[in-house]
Amino acid sequence: MLRFVITVFFLLLTSQVSAITFTLSEQHVNQMVKMTFPQTQYYNQIKLTFTDPVVTLGSVEDDVAVQVNILAQQDGQTLNASGKMKGLLKYRAERKELQIEKPTLVEFTVLDNTLENSKTLVDAINQMQGKQFPMILLLDFTQLNLGLFGNQLPKRIDIENKHLVIEM
Repeated sequence: MLRFVITVFFLLLTSQVSAITFTLSEQHVNQMVKMTFPQTQYYNQIKLTFTDPVVTLGSVEDDVAVQVNILAQQDGQTLNASGKMKGLLKYRAERKELQIEKPTLVEFTVLDNTLENSKTLVDAINQMQGKQFPMILLLDFTQLNLGLFGNQLPKRIDIENKHLVIEM
C-alpha cells in the first residue's frame, strides 16, 4: 500500500500541468511517516527515542498531533512510555522536510517501569508536559528517490478537513 501511495504521489509529480493539488488521508500520511522513525532527541539531559508514530491531522489549520512510543534514558535509567505531542505542521521547502514545529507533550503514560529508582526520571518527563520540544521530522523528501520523477518537490503542504493537501 505504501508503494502505491508513493507511486501515485510521484506519478503526479511528472505531470506537465502548472499546479497539481492532491489529498492524502491520515492512513496514507501515517504510512509515509513511518519511514522517518525512530528519532532520537535530547531534552534536559534526557535521551528520548520516539518510535511507532501515529499522526492525527487536526481540523484547525495546520494543527497536527503524533502519538508515539517513548524510550527515555537518563543516567543509566530507562523507561518505556506512550506520549502524545501536538504542534503545527510546516513544510520547509528549503530543507525539503515536512515537520511538526513547536511540539508540546500533552499526554504521557508509563507503559513499562521496571526500574528500582525511576521517580526522578518520571518526574522530569512529567515536568516536560506543556513545554515546547525541538522540531519533529515527519517526512524528509531527500530520503525519497525523486530522480525518476524529475526531482520535483511540493510547493505547498497544508492540512484541510483532516487531510494532507499537497500542491505541486
